[in-house]
Amino acid sequence: MNMVANLVMRHAACGSCWCIVVLCLAVVPGCRQSDEPSADAVATSTGQEDSGQENSGQATTVDDQIRDQSGSVSEKIVAFLKRGDFDSASDLISQKLIERPGDSEILLLASRVHQAKGDRETALELAQSVGSESAQSVEAVNLTLQLQLELGRPGDAIDELGKAVKRSSVARGQIASWRQQLWALLNRFGRRQEACQQADQMCREGYLNRKLLISLIRRGDSFPLAIGTDTPADFFYPGLGTARWYFSQGEFKKALEHLSKEASAEFQSDAARALYGRLLAESQATDEVNHWYGQTNKETQAFSDYWVALGIVFFDQQRFEASSRALLEAIYIDPTDDDACHRLARVLDALERREDAATIREHAIRNAELKSLAKRLSLDQPQPELTVGLPEMLVDLGRPFEAIGWALLDLPPGNQAKATSLRQQLAFLRSKPETSSMASEVAIAQINRDELEMDDAIQKLAAESQAAADASDDPGGLSGNRLPPQLVEPDLKNVATEKGLVFQWYHAPEIDLKSIPLHEFMGGAIAVGDYDRDGWPDLYMGQGSGEPPLENCTRSNQYFRNIGGRFIDQTESAGAADFHYSVGIAAGDVNQDGFVDLYLGALGDNKLLINNGDGTFHDATTTLGPASPQFTSSVAIADLTGDARPEIFEGVYVEMEGGFRLPEEDESGREVMPGPNDFYAEVDRWYQNLGDGDFKIRSLDREAIEPATALGLIVTDTDADGRNEVFISNDARPNHLLVGFDGSTVSNIAAPSGLAFGWRGFSDSCMGIASGDFNRDGRIDLSITNFSDESNNLFLQGNSGVFTDRARQYQLDALTFPYVGFGTKAIDFNRDGWIDFFISNGHVFDQRSRGGKFAMPPQVILNQESGFVSPPVAGDSDYLQGNYVGRSVAKFDFDRDQDLDLVVGHLDAPYALLESRTIKQGASLQLVLVGTQCERAATGTRVVVTAGGQQFTSWVAAGNGYLCSDETMLDFGLGRVDKIDSIEVNWVSGEQQTFADVSVNQRLLIVQGQQDVWSEIAE
Repeated sequence: MNMVANLVMRHAACGSCWCIVVLCLAVVPGCRQSDEPSADAVATSTGQEDSGQENSGQATTVDDQIRDQSGSVSEKIVAFLKRGDFDSASDLISQKLIERPGDSEILLLASRVHQAKGDRETALELAQSVGSESAQSVEAVNLTLQLQLELGRPGDAIDELGKAVKRSSVARGQIASWRQQLWALLNRFGRRQEACQQADQMCREGYLNRKLLISLIRRGDSFPLAIGTDTPADFFYPGLGTARWYFSQGEFKKALEHLSKEASAEFQSDAARALYGRLLAESQATDEVNHWYGQTNKETQAFSDYWVALGIVFFDQQRFEASSRALLEAIYIDPTDDDACHRLARVLDALERREDAATIREHAIRNAELKSLAKRLSLDQPQPELTVGLPEMLVDLGRPFEAIGWALLDLPPGNQAKATSLRQQLAFLRSKPETSSMASEVAIAQINRDELEMDDAIQKLAAESQAAADASDDPGGLSGNRLPPQLVEPDLKNVATEKGLVFQWYHAPEIDLKSIPLHEFMGGAIAVGDYDRDGWPDLYMGQGSGEPPLENCTRSNQYFRNIGGRFIDQTESAGAADFHYSVGIAAGDVNQDGFVDLYLGALGDNKLLINNGDGTFHDATTTLGPASPQFTSSVAIADLTGDARPEIFEGVYVEMEGGFRLPEEDESGREVMPGPNDFYAEVDRWYQNLGDGDFKIRSLDREAIEPATALGLIVTDTDADGRNEVFISNDARPNHLLVGFDGSTVSNIAAPSGLAFGWRGFSDSCMGIASGDFNRDGRIDLSITNFSDESNNLFLQGNSGVFTDRARQYQLDALTFPYVGFGTKAIDFNRDGWIDFFISNGHVFDQRSRGGKFAMPPQVILNQESGFVSPPVAGDSDYLQGNYVGRSVAKFDFDRDQDLDLVVGHLDAPYALLESRTIKQGASLQLVLVGTQCERAATGTRVVVTAGGQQFTSWVAAGNGYLCSDETMLDFGLGRVDKIDSIEVNWVSGEQQTFADVSVNQRLLIVQGQQDVWSEIAE
């Protein structure tokens, strides 16, 4: 009574007359009117689409709105309002309020009057005071919603609708109308999980339309998922709404920016809090995730994003069981989340639950296909051809209500019998309670979540302090007088012609890169080695001018001898010619006589060239035994069995049969790009060194190790166990980390080691590999180049030996996302003690006719300790300012000036010899190791240099990435130090040697077991 009396006394002055009131939901600034729903937007269970006027609404006059209410009173009020006499109208309704204060009709009429006067606050309070059981309750709710939106309070409208849809006394049609209004508002707010709960209920009850069904295809992404040339502000409210849009596009940093204001204050919804945590985890912001977790509550746990965040965090902590449980919870809530499914498959692989992983991964792939469809459906007008087969796919995914909905919507006119049958199926399924969880059970492959323990991991996460996280993550030995990372201009000068290195890779007698088959995209190999042992590294270059697999190329490989920093072609005189179609080439001392030999990988028959020690080579291929021709990729020479004798490892890309076919054409005559999954993968193989000059060929067991598409290769001791592992980066298939060459069975441990898949849990199109200690924690790390729209991987090894792809955390993702990367090298260009990257880029196929790129710029990416940056290049570094179809890269110090130079291969240009002229901002050290108890190259040996209170770690490796062999030498940038305190050599065979008080800026030779070091400074 008092509340009503107070409302009566509040008369807001209105300066203009408006007697037109729109009954439909008002448009809030920043939202498109065309997307707002009305009660008429809901189609009936016939499955027919609504008329298309979902959002138009009908303008009605005040006379229409209050007709037949309070008899003559309403007529007088209408007359007053038409004349603009708001005071008289207000006086009259105030009198009636005093006489009948609890009358719902009067309250609603009073609300209309105050709305017409522009006093929306009073109008809202009056509308909300109408009894929920009165005859006017539905109209009061609708008016309340309108006023809340006019006042810019869509959140309050959501609360009002949430209460309204729970009313049992209201007609189902009206409830469905409110549900659709609630669905639309929740979509704008980015509260997609809650929106889909409303759409799900409508779908089950048979209230169907196309937009509702499209929105259910992807339940964690924004709706719409594609907006054409419009802006997010046209469709979504600020904050979570816009953040959800950017999240759905994979732009996590932008999404975080749009949630930052809510994060600094109080989140407007638990959905926003959950997504914020996921975005932090997706961005690998470890410190912030810990803080976020302390702000979560029980309500946050109702959202799938919360559990995905925990799944990511637990995986990074190598708590695989807890990670799988958290991701299972996420997928159970949102079975359409392909990223969560891919991540779960990766974790299940790590737990060696291969069958479950395969099932979940297949589910992820189908969800990814649906995302692509959802984008098209968001933009296109209804096109039945887009949804052909969609009902069957949805049934397979355990989503029968959506399947029936699409079948009804796409049903041709006049097929009433089929429509009736479908509606009957809908009613039958609605009567089965188990259908409510069918999609979730299918998505998690009916895995029993309760068998996976998570409580301990959650307790540890809650208890972990930021100080503990910093202590565990802070690299040791960085507190000394270190030189902070320096942002310098890299200066790499192409001096190939000047230095006599003239080499062009020819994929055919005539160069025509517009049309090339799959094998011709790979490019040629580069193998560095001091073949004549004069102290200057020479080059052997692979050629591919012909049709594989026959030995009929028109041009031979070439051998360039380095004489004092200049290169001379001595291919013929050295007996090093070869006319196979070459791919990967390995340089190494296979017979341990002190001279570097060559293993020539080809598309067909490979060849072994033994160095005679007099400047010539001889063909020793027969010592390998009978071997079938293969589609070889990268190769390596290194001791795999631990017997101090080097083996030969051979990566294989695809099967030979059909591997060289020409690209197919589409209906318009344009060539269709072939991909690795269009071909059958083949197993890799290796040659065991028998010690008597002969080798025994061994293929990997295809039952134990699934064949893949090998491109990159590196061999070293990744886990410090005294045995070398073989890491293979595979194209569009899971990577391999092979162990056990000294036993009877070689096994693949890439999945439990964290190297099989990239950050998001699926296979990338991996190519080149660079290795080194990128974050200075004393453990070996790996970086891998990938296809465009897949950022390079940055696999950092943790305390437990498990690798995690940290590309996003260290900002490497954005720098590499647009490019197709091939060769990559880890080099400290400016000698500040932090390893940088060089990357050779270039597309696989000519994309210019499709508006894309073929040639791409190479990249120098500098390590700034907390992240990577792309610096401007020096003005005279002409090579870095060009575009090329780049491929293989090898590193060496060709001019012996204490920095690393590069040879870069291209498809479209002569090879480049890049002399490093980058300004040195610190000291350096180069080491050449010779093993006596292990193989001479000492592959797998780890060296720790201590200087100025810092430690710098490096490993001797073979294979060296993509189709190349680098100079067998360890190169250290040391920052600002005057001397080296110690050099600790941990030989792969188990011995350890330490050398103290060593001068900087020199090249040293260390022989295993000898206590002296020898300077190798060139004269």
